[in-house]
Formats: sequence, structure tokens, C-alpha cells
Amino acid sequence: MFVRDSMERKLKYKKGLSGVVTAMIMIGLVLVAAGIIWGVVSRILQSSEGAESCIETINKVTINGIYTCYDEGLEQVHFSLSIEDIDVDEVAVSISSAGNVQSYTLTNTDETIDDLFPYKTKASYCPATACTGNDVCINGNCIPPQAVKLPGKRGGQTYVANGFISEPDLIRIAPTISGKSCDVSDSLSHIEFCSLSA
Repeated sequence: MFVRDSMERKLKYKKGLSGVVTAMIMIGLVLVAAGIIWGVVSRILQSSEGAESCIETINKVTINGIYTCYDEGLEQVHFSLSIEDIDVDEVAVSISSAGNVQSYTLTNTDETIDDLFPYKTKASYCPATACTGNDVCINGNCIPPQAVKLPGKRGGQTYVANGFISEPDLIRIAPTISGKSCDVSDSLSHIEFCSLSA
């Protein structure tokens, strides 16, 4: 009897130990599965954060068509950007004209960009050959390089791009938000001629 009781106890102990080991293995597998799922979900969430910020640019980083036009006599394109309540790192602007594309990148810091000026730049009279250095003679005026930058939140700015001998057929803008380049947020395919008062 003693042997039999001893054997029964050993078997019960082994069965109990087997159940504990099984439970520990199951808990470990659940923890590993939860870790894998969390890794996948966190990557998806991180990648969608940039996508959400780019989606927010639609109708918030736009071309203001009212102040966008082509000045045929001065061979200039005037284009106006509007930024609503959104933080923008930079905006890439591309202007297509007669199969050529001219691109500019506007940032939040003042920078001089060849052939790009803020609208209504002050200038002094010059004969066409009198400009020196990086100055450009526009309609008889020497224009020194002028710093340009993006408008701030809830703001707008009009720019003048020189050197367009033919009417532009497309203007596109693509912002960068939190270091992520977004797709085109706005475009304008019908650019009016500037009025004489502009």
C-alpha cells in the first residue's frame, strides 16, 4: 500500500508539474504573440501619422488664383500661396511653360532664389545694361536679389517668377510636413493674364 500511495502521489505530482509547465508555455506564447502584434501595429501607426499630416494639407496649402497671373510684357509669372492653420516645413513650386518646368523650393527662412522675388519689390531705374552683380533688370529697373520665404500660418504671399517667355500652362505646389514630402496639394492649369493695374 505504501508503494501504491507513493506511486499515486508521484503521478499526481507529475501531472501537476506538467500542467504548470503547459500554463507557463502558453503564457510565454501569448506574450510573444502580443509583442509581435504590437510591433506591427506601432509601425502602421507611425507610417500613417505622416500620411495623416499630408492629408491635412488638402485645402490648407493652396494656390490663390485671384493673385496668380502671367505678365506677358515682363515675362513674369505672379503666383500666390495661402497657408491655413497648419505647420509647413517647405513648399515645392513647379511652373510649366511650353514644355519647360521651373521649380522653386520655399522654406520658412529668408532665402534668395534666382529669378524669384516677393511681389511689389522696390527697385530703382536702370538702363538694361547697367545692372551689376546678381541684379536683374526688369522693365528698366535693377532688382537686387530679394529674400523670399513661405507665408506664416493663416497667411498668404505673392511671388514674382522671371524668365517665362510663354504663358504658363500649369502651376503645382507640394508641401513638406514634419520632414515628409507630400503629394501635390493644389494645382492651377488656367493662368489668367495680369491686368494693367497689377
